[in-house]
Amino acid sequence: MVNGRKHPIYTLSLAVLLLGINPAWPVELDAVTLQLKWKHQFQFAGYYAAKEKGFYQEAGLDVAIIEAAPGVDPTQEVLAGRAQFGVGTSELVLRRYRGDPVVVLGVIFQHSPLSLITLAKSGIDNIHKLVDRKVMIEPGSSELFAYLFQEGFTQKAFNLQHHSLDINDLLSGKIDAMSVYVTDELYLLDQQRLAYNQFSPRMSGIDFYGDNFFTLESQLEEHPQRVKAFREATLRGWRYAMQNPDEIVRLIYGRYSQRHSIGHLQFEAKAMYELMQPELIDPGYMNVGRWQHIAQTYYQLGLLPEHFNVDAMLYFPSNKLDLKKLQTTLYYTAGGLSLLAILSIVLLRFYRSVRINESRLKTMFDHAPLSLIVLDDQNRIQGWNAEAEKTFLWSAEDILGKSITVIIPPPVRPEVEEVLAAVHAERTIVRHENTNIKRDGTEILCEWLNAPFKGKHDQSSFIICMARDITEAKHLEQKLERAAHYDSLTSLPNRTLVFNELKRADGR
Repeated sequence: MVNGRKHPIYTLSLAVLLLGINPAWPVELDAVTLQLKWKHQFQFAGYYAAKEKGFYQEAGLDVAIIEAAPGVDPTQEVLAGRAQFGVGTSELVLRRYRGDPVVVLGVIFQHSPLSLITLAKSGIDNIHKLVDRKVMIEPGSSELFAYLFQEGFTQKAFNLQHHSLDINDLLSGKIDAMSVYVTDELYLLDQQRLAYNQFSPRMSGIDFYGDNFFTLESQLEEHPQRVKAFREATLRGWRYAMQNPDEIVRLIYGRYSQRHSIGHLQFEAKAMYELMQPELIDPGYMNVGRWQHIAQTYYQLGLLPEHFNVDAMLYFPSNKLDLKKLQTTLYYTAGGLSLLAILSIVLLRFYRSVRINESRLKTMFDHAPLSLIVLDDQNRIQGWNAEAEKTFLWSAEDILGKSITVIIPPPVRPEVEEVLAAVHAERTIVRHENTNIKRDGTEILCEWLNAPFKGKHDQSSFIICMARDITEAKHLEQKLERAAHYDSLTSLPNRTLVFNELKRADGR
């Protein structure tokens, strides 16, 4: 109702219904398998979070997470096609050199969790006291061999034993030193209050990445969107897991495995936080220089040629491509809003000649998938749908009759009033962006499309405003722009930006 009369604004809802509301057809998820490198525990928290919080499903994926058993090689499982994605170590560099088309999608541990430990009572408090001792080093522990090599050892300097994966072999004195994950086995020693010595490769300048997740070149070539979706959902899961460790601990214990106690899982989470540094480094971040350092270390071990290039085995999403897609999406959205306005005007012209059930029109208006606001000739709010309530946090009951300026910050009011005046006077459709204020004081950026129309008897002038919150889209656009030109760890300009600036300086 406007001034006691029914007005035709609800007619616009037909256009909204035609363009904006899609049938909820069931979507078939893309089934893929992720092969872990060990049994279920907090070490793989991000993957569980991505699955159980629905991030994989939102990305169109149905992910089966398979735990490993002793003797299972996750890389071989992926190469054999039994899994499309796997969790690996820095030894993927060696697999790549040997001809396996593996591609690393992201790094989880910025520092390797592998260390050698000895019991304090053994007297082995110096790495060089391992000479002629029995040592267990598990497969895939190249950084430990590099560490020993750096300290002057050869494999003949100590008695290398098959790794039993049983800490009791160290506790019973069956062996003198054992490789462990500092996120895992140290919990058992702490619980028994046993003093131990820890020898980390970082003590000798060997700083490998820890767990990463990977796929094959064939997956990238045949299913690029699947790979991208899996990567993005996985990293989203890792961010969630490290921000909500207690929740994910309970999830793992309740749904995946009770092999580790709640306390053990919590210990893992805390130890992993130190290795990941999520408050400083976004999960998944990897640096080509670090990988090249790893390759150089393998060269010193005689496992790689001196100048092995790691670039081909690393996956970095194309920031420019993502930015281009984002811009295209924004353009299409703007075009869609314009089309909505045009259709609404066409429908308004036919309003007098077509009888439509007004209650149905009101229902469509109220439940349209974008904010719809009706302004009278004084820019007072006469219509306010459910989406507008969600966007601006004002109920229709509280805001009807108020000036539109209630949701516009004072600094931009003159600009917005000028736009609305032009719509009223020139009977033209105007699209613009401006900052708005929600009822709780939060500022958001909205894209607006304002279309003029007359009342049912052409006695009043109204504006139908269509609004869309683009705060996150703008933030993503800025993030992609920054990612394209700055290193995300150091915040320093990358080569692309430097070269662009040099070209600009040269006038090219």
